[in-house]
Amino acid sequence: MGNLLFECQTQYSKEIINEYVNFYYKRSKSILILMILISILIIIAGIFIAAFNGDNQGLTVGLAIFLLAGTFALIFFRNIKLSKKTFYEENSENNNGEEIVQVSQFFESGIIRINPLNGNKYEYPYNIITEITESKNLLLIRTKAKQVFILEKTKFTVGNAEGLMQFIETVLDKE
Repeated sequence: MGNLLFECQTQYSKEIINEYVNFYYKRSKSILILMILISILIIIAGIFIAAFNGDNQGLTVGLAIFLLAGTFALIFFRNIKLSKKTFYEENSENNNGEEIVQVSQFFESGIIRINPLNGNKYEYPYNIITEITESKNLLLIRTKAKQVFILEKTKFTVGNAEGLMQFIETVLDKE
């Protein structure tokens, strides 16, 4: 695979999983908040329409949308909590109760990911990467197969997070 350019060892602790799940659900939270705000505006408009026309239809529609948005919000936030718990428990169970440690190595020609606990090793070409983003403590590399490589910024043993981001962006620009 060529020279080793970057290496990161990430332990999938509860904190890492929480940050990962929160980061990806953040976008959806904005949509839910917008839905609730729009439904409140429709309720207010419905109140004015009802006051001037004696028609309660706008108020009824606004209340229905508000209840629907509220229900979606409750389901959404419950799913966030379950996602964190399920992700952590499934990964621990698959590793005999141990937290997963994932070693990600970035070479000139591709990526190797290794689980030191069970010895599983997977090779990936760079052309599978669709996006690299960052949260407060993590680099998140998304693939075409909807996988996410989670890298803890402070756990690089070769290179660093900033250098890897620049390298991946350069690779993505070439394609």
